[in-house]
Formats: sequence, C-alpha cells, structure tokens
Amino acid sequence: MLKHKLNTTIIKESVSIIIPLHNRKELLKRALYSVFNQTILPFEILICDDGSDDNPQNIMTDFANVNIPIYWLRTEKCHGVSHARNRGIAYAKGNFIAFLDSDDLWTENFLATIDAYTAGQPDMVEFGSFTFSDSGLCKKNIPTCKAAGESGMDYLALHEKMGVMPIVTCWAAAFRRAFLEQHQLRFPVGVSYGEDFRFCMYCFQKAQSVHTIDRALYRYRVNETSVTRTPNVKKIRDVLLTCSEMYRLYPGKLLADYYCMSIWTIDGLKRDDAQQVYD
Repeated sequence: MLKHKLNTTIIKESVSIIIPLHNRKELLKRALYSVFNQTILPFEILICDDGSDDNPQNIMTDFANVNIPIYWLRTEKCHGVSHARNRGIAYAKGNFIAFLDSDDLWTENFLATIDAYTAGQPDMVEFGSFTFSDSGLCKKNIPTCKAAGESGMDYLALHEKMGVMPIVTCWAAAFRRAFLEQHQLRFPVGVSYGEDFRFCMYCFQKAQSVHTIDRALYRYRVNETSVTRTPNVKKIRDVLLTCSEMYRLYPGKLLADYYCMSIWTIDGLKRDDAQQVYD
C-alpha cells in the first residue's frame, strides 16, 4: 500500500532516481513501491527501459495518483545496462543521482538518510547494503573505511592501507549530478560485467569530497539461479580487462590481488572457453 499519494514532502536536495529495466515487470513494481513508501519522496524517477518485451509500462496505473514525475525512457532494442544508465544521467534534472536496479529495493529511510548528508554538496555519498535472496539469504555490507569530506583518491588510499576493497557498485552511492557532468563520468558501453567497477573507480579518481554512511540502506537481490553467476568467457574477460584498466588508473596491491583472484575463475570454464581467455 502506498503511503504517499498527494501533498508529499520533497527532500531538500532533489534526487533523480535512475532505474534501468529489461523484462523485470513484477520486480519493478516492488522496487517502485520501496521508493514511494519512503518517509520523504524524490524529485523525479527515470525508468530507462532497455528494449523490454513484456509490456512493463502497464504497471504504471498502480502509481497514477502519486504526484512525483515518472519518466519512461524506452529504447526498442536492448543496448545493455550501461547504455540505460547513461541515458538516465543525460535526462536527469536533480541535484543528486541515485541508482536503483529494477529487481532491488530501498530501505524505508533511504532518502531521509541520504538527505542529511547531501547539504554540503559532496561529490559522492557512499552507504551500505543488505544482500538477500528468495531463499532467505541476508548479509550486511557496510563501508569499511570512513570518509567525511576526503577526496576520492585519499579514500582509495585508506582502503589500500587497510587491505580492503572499496565498495564499487553504483547503487551503493549517491552522486552529485554537476560532478558527473563536469567530468563526463559515464558507464562503459559494451562492458557486461564490471561496468560498476569502472564507473565508481573513475568517480573516486575525480571526486574532491566523499562522505560515507555507516548504515545499510539498499537491498540487493541475489538470483541464485541466474546464468550471470556462472563463469563464462565474456564475464571473465570483462572482469580481467576492468581490473587491468583500473590498476593502471590506481596501481596498488588490492587491485593486483583482485586481478589474480579473478584469474582463478577460469577453472570453472570448459577447456575451449578457458583457452579463449588465456589467448
């Protein structure tokens, strides 16, 4: 049941919510309910429909009485999640941008908590998440390193010193839109795996002010039967290329170790597929 239909309270720093979508109609409805059941509401929602063929737009009748603009940005062909998110960034008008995948959820206090950290206009606000699945799996992931206005490079250096990888998923942070536009920060089109990693690392490279929130605000759904969880040539190649590119951007033991760990996933491939990656 929606809490808000009219006369809603808008947060101080307007937020554009970008939701990439491809054939996730029923899960999209749940994701939208988690947005509209916030204690306060966003400025706008941009659903970036990447060539869905299950007619997802017909669920919008459930949200007809909500007085927050919802923009449906549709492409006829599937171009990938990076293209969808980039399109959302191009159309966004809010001061800040937050990403929500169509099969995930927000905690009820997501926007209210974010709003308390955006007044100082940081480039990035990073927070924690819950991982869950239909089988009941639930795990909390909180930023290990804390930041209260440090640059992104100093934030990465702190991770290097502590020996922990930073959180490099776009939905675990809010980004100042003017910061993304100033540096033309976008997702790499054509990369199926690791696009989050590249985007976030380039954001850290450019960010002059990063804040962290020591709370889990995002609910990330794990599909335990998804084919994307099975090693394949495309996935491993993308991950290794991403790791090597990020190592050149920020040389350090963490990224070197992550690259080496990724190589071990080749063992899960068939012989011919493994040979492709080796080549």
